[in-house]
Amino acid sequence: MKIIYFAVFFGVCVAASIWMPWQWQNDFVRLLAWGVTGLGVSVMTYGLLSSGGASGLAVLADPQNRLSLPNLVIVCWFVVIVSAYLAAALFNFHLWDGSSPDLPLDIKIPASIWVLAGISVSHLAGTNIVVENKKLSRTLAVNAKASDARPVDMFSYDEVGAANKLDLTAVQYLLFQIAAVIVYSVALGMLMFKTDVSKPILQFPIIPDGFLALLGVSAAGNLVNRAVPR
Repeated sequence: MKIIYFAVFFGVCVAASIWMPWQWQNDFVRLLAWGVTGLGVSVMTYGLLSSGGASGLAVLADPQNRLSLPNLVIVCWFVVIVSAYLAAALFNFHLWDGSSPDLPLDIKIPASIWVLAGISVSHLAGTNIVVENKKLSRTLAVNAKASDARPVDMFSYDEVGAANKLDLTAVQYLLFQIAAVIVYSVALGMLMFKTDVSKPILQFPIIPDGFLALLGVSAAGNLVNRAVPR
């Protein structure tokens, strides 16, 4: 039943974005519409993750009931990209006069975003493989319940005897990801704010290859470091 409430809230947020005073179309209204849509996507995502009974930060916990860094990164990017795409599509829809049979959903997602998604998903998959190997050796640290998940779990090793030791590769990976999420969110906001209100949004900003390489090396370094027995 709880997921229904979150779904209703998501629908209300999207409806609010659609029915904002578009006859007063301006840069700020479009940015505000993205904010409202982002709120709806965030709440709906939380509802899906908490459908198993977890609440608070525990919705990002892994099967070991430890707060998961890969889960956090994927959720952050999911909310940013999906909400921005939905907001841009809704705005384009308001510019559509109905004369074309094609819906105004042709917003180009740069290849760099797909590469970023590949890095995040590969990091999650690689982390799960490392964890499964540690399960076989019975060295994995496990919390008793999901509510025991703590932010420090993301920056510490996941082995018995080393669970309180700081993993610097996890810290640098998170910091790079935080920088990427903030900078890209600002770029999306500027795109929506600066694009002429009489023109549709046709393409998302491109992430530089150099920064993608930095994120990839950071993710790989964290995986290799986690795989080393302690």
